[in-house]
Amino acid sequence: MKVKGIDFEEVLTPFDDDAGNPRFREFSPTGKVPTLVDGDTRIWESLAILEYLADLFPDKGFWPEDIATRAAARAFSSEMHAGFTALRNACPTNWRRPVGAIQVGEDVRRDV
Repeated sequence: MKVKGIDFEEVLTPFDDDAGNPRFREFSPTGKVPTLVDGDTRIWESLAILEYLADLFPDKGFWPEDIATRAAARAFSSEMHAGFTALRNACPTNWRRPVGAIQVGEDVRRDV
């Protein structure tokens, strides 16, 4: 939203541990982040937020204009978002926790 010049208030809430933060449920029905709150509307999941913003601000160019290029961009985004399950399970993202070398199985190797 910053890149697109859309005014918003960012609320950063730290994760308490790997289970998240109970406060997330105050604004997210699933207790997960990111969540976009727009008045009474609450949207969670990154791709749903992107689609909502693309509909709300069609002039901001969230997706490519060309229909085939837009379809490819959506396919790539969906794959990144929903795919790579083995990799995500073996290597979860937690920027605050130092991690050493991780032994990965063949399922993770296939993902990458």
